[in-house]
Parts: sequence; C-alpha cells; structure tokens
Amino acid sequence: MSSFASSCARVLGIVMLLALPVQMVSGAEGQAAGANTTTNHTSGQDKILAAGESQEVATPTHVFRFYRDARVEVAIRDGEGFIGKPIAVTFGSGYADANKVWHARPIKEYVTEPEWDVKSQSVLHQLVLEDNVKVDVYYQVKSGVLYVGLSIKEPPSISFPGSYTVGFSQFDVVTYDTAADVYKGWPAPEGVAPPKLPAVVKGMQISVKCKNMAKVVYPYAKGIPHFVIGEIDEVAITGVYGKRVVSLYPAASNGFLSSYIYGGNAPCQGYSFGFHKQEPRHSATSSSELMRLTVK
Repeated sequence: MSSFASSCARVLGIVMLLALPVQMVSGAEGQAAGANTTTNHTSGQDKILAAGESQEVATPTHVFRFYRDARVEVAIRDGEGFIGKPIAVTFGSGYADANKVWHARPIKEYVTEPEWDVKSQSVLHQLVLEDNVKVDVYYQVKSGVLYVGLSIKEPPSISFPGSYTVGFSQFDVVTYDTAADVYKGWPAPEGVAPPKLPAVVKGMQISVKCKNMAKVVYPYAKGIPHFVIGEIDEVAITGVYGKRVVSLYPAASNGFLSSYIYGGNAPCQGYSFGFHKQEPRHSATSSSELMRLTVK
C-alpha cells in the first residue's frame, strides 16, 4: 500500500466524527443568531477567547467566528442576512484500541488561553489531549481567506497512536424524515417528497479535483458510494450558498485532504473533508504547510 493510501485508511475513522451540531441560520434571523455570542474586537490588543464567546472577522461575502475549543464557524452572506448553515471547522482526534474499536481522544488541558492577535488576524490553540498528546491548531485570516495549520506531538510511549485532523462539515441542506418520507431543510422547510428533491437542490453541486485526474462533479441530489479516491488538489461547492463558491485547497507541502460521505447518501444530506499532516510534528504556523478555505 502506498504511503498516501495508508494515511487515508488510517484517518477514515476520525473524519466520521467531525460533524458538530450548528444552528441553522437564514436571513435576518441568522444575523441576529451570531450577534448574541460574538465579540467584535478592533483595538490593538490581543483578545482572549473566553468560553461561550467568539471572535468575529467579517468580510463582504462571509463571516468567520473563532471559538476557544479550536472551532470556527463560516457563515455565508446572502444580502443582509446569511444563507444555509454555517460551515463547521473543527479539530478532531481519535484512535483505535487493540480490539479495533474507535475512541475519541478529548482535550484535557489548554496550555495557554487562546488569544486573537489583531495585528496578524490569527490565533494559535495549544492543547493537551488525553494520553499527553500535544496539539497546536492555527488559524489565520488574510484577504478573506482562512488558513489552517496543525501540529501533533505524541509521546514515544503512547499505547495507541492516533489520527488527528481539522475537519470541514455542515454542507448539508436537507435531512430525510423516514416517518413522513420527505426531505426537510432550509430550501424546503415544509418538506418535499423524494421524487421532487432534484428540483429543490437544482444547481447545487460539489466538484473534486485530484492530482493527475479530471475534475469529478457530483450533483447534490444524486446518491454516491464515495467521492473520487486520490490526492485532492481542490474541492469546490457551488449553488449551495447562492452565488458564492466555497473552495478547499490542501497545503503546498506536508498536508492532504481526505473525504467522507455515508455510502449511498446524496451530497445534499451531508459530507465532510479533513486536513491531515504526513509529518505531523512540523510547525502549525509554517506558511507552506497551511491549507486554505476561500469564499468568492
């Protein structure tokens, strides 16, 4: 098995753990939802990210909200409000025990309280996980682009080496109500029968471009077993956030993106991508090892 294939096989479990419940927002209601928990900080001093509070960085097309637990929300603007769910950017960790049972490896300690650096528009989260695993998660905003870095240091004596990732999820627009046999979501709040789903999500799609391969486009209404397998160069989500296009790009070096969708589901029901490091001990702030999320 190639080193790339081996890495992908090892991270599959952790990618499945990435989705977090994030409140769906739309229009003026969405704008108000963020206002209750967001602190706008514009002075020259660093801002401690207190529990239950977020640091907001606004652009004409989207808003980033940074949280103490190394989580970020990306809310896409639609006129004066927002459209769809905020994209969830979350750090995830886990390991398989001797019986191949998967376990999360939770945060046990904050080395320092995370501070938002106004000058560099960045924050470095320094965490200690269960089993004394030391983690740095780095976020920076430049020209409206979110840059993401990661560093992992496991102790040599660790019993079960883990898998660690920064995941991107909450791209779903509907969920299936089995009792009513309808799909419900912000494009169809009253619910729509399965035969009418393609019309509701018409124009929504995700494309995945892998190295040395042609771009593959997945309509949001069509069930698939998995995304194309290969070294991902670019992910582009179009039609979901109005005229906005959300794209993910791996790091220039020492980093790759993995993908996950529940086999047989359509993209409109949700999927996730994860950022991983081949050499995880490298610095989280190295410019050549930062992946990117863009909204245009």
